[in-house]
Amino acid sequence: MTLSLNEVQSLARKAARGAGFSWGMADEAGRAVRFLHEWGLDGAATLTFLLDNRGTVVGQCGLTLACRLSDQPPRGREEHVDVIAPALLLFGLGSSGFRMTWQDGFAYVGEGLSVVGTLPARGTMIVEPCGTNSSHTSICHRATCDDTALTKLELFARRTYAPATEQSRTLGAGGADD
Repeated sequence: MTLSLNEVQSLARKAARGAGFSWGMADEAGRAVRFLHEWGLDGAATLTFLLDNRGTVVGQCGLTLACRLSDQPPRGREEHVDVIAPALLLFGLGSSGFRMTWQDGFAYVGEGLSVVGTLPARGTMIVEPCGTNSSHTSICHRATCDDTALTKLELFARRTYAPATEQSRTLGAGGADD
């Protein structure tokens, strides 16, 4: 299924909040998912994996690390062991000229984004500064998402909705029931 970039960003934000992230981190999750989709990666599936495994497996949260890296980019080589949803680190590196390496591949983040190999769902990531890369994928204007991931994100997002009450219904809240 395809969504606009704004739609996928909004859904990701609500899903992250519904999964227990603060509003600030939920905002970052929405921006990270949008960033990944802009470069042709399925950010919705990445966030779904993170939310499904948050608190159940040991490892560093890719979203939390991305936020740290965006605030304090590494000056030298940094190794992050057992990162859950490491694709989110690409968002944290932004357009600063970095290389991220994992067991079977690498990515350059600079003026664009180049990914060689398949990003793992979790793994050890090595991040280091590098020159800018001129080879990059083109920007996508719509988010192509896995249907299962979207369904799960919608379930997390529903946790943020206020429950219906008789009083709210009589005041006009909700849609018409046919």
